[in-house]
Amino acid sequence: MNWLFDRPVYVAILGVLLCVPIAILWVTSGRKEMLYALAAAFALFVALLITERMVVTDREALEATVVQIARDVQANNHQAVQGHIYSGSPPLKQKVQAELPNYQFIECRITSQPEIEVNTKDEPRSAKVSFLAAAAGDFKYEGMSASASKEAPIRRHIILHMRKEADGNWKVEDYEHKEITDAFFNKKVE
Repeated sequence: MNWLFDRPVYVAILGVLLCVPIAILWVTSGRKEMLYALAAAFALFVALLITERMVVTDREALEATVVQIARDVQANNHQAVQGHIYSGSPPLKQKVQAELPNYQFIECRITSQPEIEVNTKDEPRSAKVSFLAAAAGDFKYEGMSASASKEAPIRRHIILHMRKEADGNWKVEDYEHKEITDAFFNKKVE
């Protein structure tokens, strides 16, 4: 039933499919029972919309987490970025602590809708979040340096392997970044 609350459009479609036929029956028959049924269907539709806004699914939580990570990276807030690392990944935390001081971001943005695969069978739950990103700033790595502007950013295909902490927050367990062309040429055909 999580799919119903992932996007408000699903609830809206369900509401239309429920209310419109009842409204047509009421208009054509003029029976007050149909009016009562329409009122009940509309009340159910409103209740579902309210519930949809209150329920935060794993997919919505993952999207919000990824957006917050991008904001923290752009703000060069190293402490906040490290706070997004899964508690069971000390090597990743060390890697990030060593690398982040070499990067000075002026922009970090997600340029595609994240593709999210949640594995509910894992305990704690895991997820794979894949998206395209653009970054601008000054970058130093192994003695080399590069700069990228907002007009000509570095574009990467980012894959985050995430795990749900005991407190319910999603954190990064591991990550990969690849050339942007990999996202297009290695895509599964369905």
